[in-house]
Amino acid sequence: MYDQLELLRAEFPDYQLTVEFRADGHRYISRSRRLGQNPHTVITDDPDELRDILQRAQAAETARLASSASNEEPRCRTANRPAVAAARGRIRPVPD
Repeated sequence: MYDQLELLRAEFPDYQLTVEFRADGHRYISRSRRLGQNPHTVITDDPDELRDILQRAQAAETARLASSASNEEPRCRTANRPAVAAARGRIRPVPD
């Protein structure tokens, strides 16, 4: 059980993985470490099910990031801000 938990921790570092012992057995609990990460919490008694859920979530997040990166303009364009502001008439050149 602990070997399985260590393998899962190595595979999914973005999740806090623990084992909870109960009268009827034990269960694996994963909680996301990042705000907005899905799924936030997974509780199961099957480590293979936990791995499957987290792998699918990881693949979906990777696909989402790749899609948004290819479709969006860069959010920070500091190199050309003066030129854009000047073109809009907000910055006037200083006379010599």
